[in-house]
Parts: sequence; structure tokens; C-alpha cells
Amino acid sequence: MDLTGAGEASGKTVRTTHLFTNRSRDPRLAANISERDIKALRFIGEGFEVAQYQLHDAVFGDVTETVVSRFVQRSARQDLLRVERLNGMGINRLRLTPNGVHEVSTRIGKDQSRFFAPARWVAPKDLAHTLWINDLRAVFTTMVKAPDVLLPAWYLQRAAKSAAAIPDLLAIWKSRGIGRGSCWLAKSIWGVSH
Repeated sequence: MDLTGAGEASGKTVRTTHLFTNRSRDPRLAANISERDIKALRFIGEGFEVAQYQLHDAVFGDVTETVVSRFVQRSARQDLLRVERLNGMGINRLRLTPNGVHEVSTRIGKDQSRFFAPARWVAPKDLAHTLWINDLRAVFTTMVKAPDVLLPAWYLQRAAKSAAAIPDLLAIWKSRGIGRGSCWLAKSIWGVSH
């Protein structure tokens, strides 16, 4: 690609390299979606709205924050998720788009009802509670003996429309041997009012 600029008066043409004009050559920006990316999108979709630090802890483990940020930027460019800074300068809030829900459900073969693509961000009055539930999801996900099923309140509300009480988080460990039953943990989180 030829550009004319400061050298125009002297009649010089400045040549740019292909590397700078076609940014898709950078392998970090490729449109390929890895298994870890799908796991990350799944965590976001099941969490309604999650913070980037929760995603880092639950899916990316010991890698640097830069790796997580690149995933977030790449996925946002591919219209798989939306990103918003809390109060314009705080933590990154992440939620799936309808395209993200479709991509995850297609890749892992699960029904789309497990995943959420909210049209709006969680209201400030509900944000702390949503973050607490997702904090617990991140902890349970990283346990040595992680639950076989981990369902947050918003999925339980969608699945059981007329339940008398719905916990904030339901964790189920299925039996691992003969004569053993399943273990269930239903957790409600209560906030402190000031």
C-alpha cells in the first residue's frame, strides 16, 4: 500500500508493510475459538453477568490478566459478548450477546435455555448480589471435587416457574459408587444493608 504524506513535496512515496495494514495477520486476533474460549463464554452465559476477575479465576487460572483481556477484546470484536466498565472506571462487566449464546450452545450441544444474553446490564441495586453468586460459582468451579451441576438462581427461576423458594445457587455432586447418594447444596446469600 502506498501512502503519500510528509514526503509529498519532495515527491517521495512511503511504503507501509503488510503487517501494519492487515492486522488480522496477528495470530492473537484470529477468529478461531478455542476450547478455553468456549468454556469462558459458557461461564459468562450461565452467570447472566460476570466480572472479568471472576472469569479469570474460574476459567483462566494462573495466566496473566493480559491473556484474559485479549480474550475479552477478541470476543467483543466477534460480537460474542458485551463489555462495560463499572462506573466508567471500575471492573469489567461481561455478558453474552445472542450470537454468543448461539455459538456456545452450538459448540457444546446444550439447550440455549442454560445461557443468558440480557438486553440490559444488571441494575446497580442487584449488582452486588449477582457478583456474590458468581463469586461462589467461580469458587465451586475451581474446587478439586467440583460439582457435577451448578445452577444459579436465574436459571432455576427460568426452569421452575412456580417454586415456593429458589436458592441463589444450587450445587449437585452425583454419586460416584454403588450405594452412594448424591449430595446437594442450596445456598442463599444475604447482603448487609447500610
